[in-house]
Amino acid sequence: MIVSAAAGLALASAAALIAVSVPDAVFDPATTVFILSIGMIGIWRYGWWATHLIRSVVYRRWVFPRLRDRAMRVDRHPDHVHVLVTSFRILPETTYRVYESIVCTARDYGVPTTIYASISDRSDVDVLEALLQDQGWPAGISVRYLYQRGDGKRSAMADVLRTISRAMPTRRSVVVFMDGDIRLPADTFRRSMPSFHDRSIGAVTTHNRGIVSGDDVTREWYDLRYAQRNLLMSSMALSRRLLVLTGRFSLIRADLATQRSFIDQIENDSIRCFEAYTAQILVPELRAGDVVIMDNLSSHKSPATRAAIEAAGAELRFLPPYSPDFNPIEMAFAKLKAGLRKAAERTVDGLWSAIGLLIDRFTPTECANFFNAAGYVPE
Repeated sequence: MIVSAAAGLALASAAALIAVSVPDAVFDPATTVFILSIGMIGIWRYGWWATHLIRSVVYRRWVFPRLRDRAMRVDRHPDHVHVLVTSFRILPETTYRVYESIVCTARDYGVPTTIYASISDRSDVDVLEALLQDQGWPAGISVRYLYQRGDGKRSAMADVLRTISRAMPTRRSVVVFMDGDIRLPADTFRRSMPSFHDRSIGAVTTHNRGIVSGDDVTREWYDLRYAQRNLLMSSMALSRRLLVLTGRFSLIRADLATQRSFIDQIENDSIRCFEAYTAQILVPELRAGDVVIMDNLSSHKSPATRAAIEAAGAELRFLPPYSPDFNPIEMAFAKLKAGLRKAAERTVDGLWSAIGLLIDRFTPTECANFFNAAGYVPE
């Protein structure tokens, strides 16, 4: 729920009043009250983690095994699987492996599948066409390409959901949400789809692990972060809730995912958040005559955002819209980022050294070609 500006001011005032009312001894490190206060805050803070830990153990040890066994005993499959994949300038080799895992998973499951590739670059089409040719153009699996508008991931997902909605999916169809850097084990659909035999279940998500090319410390750090995510997800699942609806890999019943209200929430939730940020944080800092410059992210273009800025006496201007395919800076950065990923440096000094070496690879002729490819005519 987005708190209005008035409600936010009331909460801040209440917090300030409570802080003023607290005795000075609470803030004096030499007093017993201070130590007791810090201890109570620690108990409250880590007590939540302890609660989530206990709940996650209950879910994983007792609740989930029963749900899984019950689902696996039911021989029921969805009528159709719609796979929504969003990606933005991901390395071609990563894109190939990701979609290869989707094709193998869909082939293993044996249910008609449509893959909706939400892409930003023509090169992704070439990669997918090569993959399908390598796989022998598998029967029962089709691919549709949708170019992103360039104003964020949420609008891209909403456009795909509208496309799926126009296909009029049945009540027993499923929509898969996944990012363009997720690789699926071959049995992912077989292990996750049976959960939908229970019509009270509207969405399912899975545990993830990172594929790390760095050293052991980096790998352990990513494993720890994903373990924390898994703990919270399992705890929330005990209450039959999802912490993330459209995250790394989630499955949602098609009749829910294609509802107008659901699509609106995905597309405009960030707009409501940005409206709250504008009213509560940005506008109080503005003065008459200020100019606010924004890019073309969809959440920036709500009428409420413009009205709040102009009411403060400021002017709102947008950067000229552009396509990443016709921006020489994006072309140069794509090459730079590809080189940095390949270098796989894990220290600050190593990263700076890698950048210095990579910059030397940009010749004047290549930079001029970036401008030519973007349609700029040199003087």
